[in-house]
Amino acid sequence: MEFTKKSYFVPLLLALLLTACNQEQNIKRELGTIYSNAFDSIMLKDEALNSEMQFITLDLTIAKKLSENDKKEIKRFLKDKYGVDVIEATFKELKDKGLYNPKTMVLHGVLLKLEKAEFISNNKAFEFEGSKYRAGNGAVGVKGKLLFKDGSLLKSKRCGLVSHLLSITETFQPLKT
Repeated sequence: MEFTKKSYFVPLLLALLLTACNQEQNIKRELGTIYSNAFDSIMLKDEALNSEMQFITLDLTIAKKLSENDKKEIKRFLKDKYGVDVIEATFKELKDKGLYNPKTMVLHGVLLKLEKAEFISNNKAFEFEGSKYRAGNGAVGVKGKLLFKDGSLLKSKRCGLVSHLLSITETFQPLKT
């Protein structure tokens, strides 16, 4: 009888492991969609900052796992939804390109940046903290969570405002909750 219990245990264990690996592979294939939804959640906060924006900038400094195809997918999604060009740059690079007015402390577009992005609960959720910057007195921080079921994106749960009207020096530091 003991041999029989062991013979059922090994295939069951293998099935569970394969299911977990398959779920992780599905999520890795959807990184572009996952990050698109995270950035879109940030864009939806304080929509007044989007007024007359000429571009959207993505600071993907912490998004090391994104492939070039993932980045193209994110840019295409945001461009299609918001009707402006989407570029990848840091705040410093925007300043160097002359897209930031130091006198008024205003960007001609918005800068989206993720300060934290990680999969949690055995890849059942993607938790992120990010910010949208437009001006020295026009920025917002957002905490959010994307939920998954069976390895596919289920829905977005925006956890709400982290801070409001961040100063320029605070904007580009990790957000504290």
